[in-house]
Amino acid sequence: GGDNLMYCIAIEEISKKCATSSVIVAAHTSLCMGPIMAFGTEEQKQQAVDHYMETGWPIASLSISEPGAGSDNGSMTCVAKKQADGTYRLSGQKTWVTMGEKLPYTIVVAKDEDPSRENRNMSLWYIPMDTPGVSTASLHKIGQQCIPFCEVYFDDVVVTEEQRMGKPGEGFMMLMKNFEVERSFIVAEQVGLAQAALEDA
Repeated sequence: GGDNLMYCIAIEEISKKCATSSVIVAAHTSLCMGPIMAFGTEEQKQQAVDHYMETGWPIASLSISEPGAGSDNGSMTCVAKKQADGTYRLSGQKTWVTMGEKLPYTIVVAKDEDPSRENRNMSLWYIPMDTPGVSTASLHKIGQQCIPFCEVYFDDVVVTEEQRMGKPGEGFMMLMKNFEVERSFIVAEQVGLAQAALEDA
């Protein structure tokens, strides 16, 4: 029943005592639970909540960045193409996927039909990590060892319309809407860390 301001205050206070805990709370809730609750089907929402209540962990990672498209999301080339039988073939590579190897699902941002830069139509897909054609490779970092990152590869992964989140072609706008909130949570983390450093000094 809380709002985003309450959430930011909670993250700020947690960050003052344990940055690891704040990263886990902020990253996972905002990166995957937020989009599922905002754009997922009723079945996806219920599955995500049930999983969270049973395990204490979110159900999915969020696959956005690509080797050639970090903050420049328009340069994404991951694409989903519709087939004659009504299914879609998803192909491409994502990188810096938070907890991608640890969680059972991932939410993938992919262009519709055409991977060219001019195409701004993207969709969100809710994909089990054990789907044939999905593979991962670990990434090694200097810091934040509490949160593993990985690359995720999609090699002609078959997805269905039931796995789409939200409306076709609106994935980019949904992604930006999620980032508005997620970026605020990151700022709250840094404010809490700064306060802890000041108090320690």
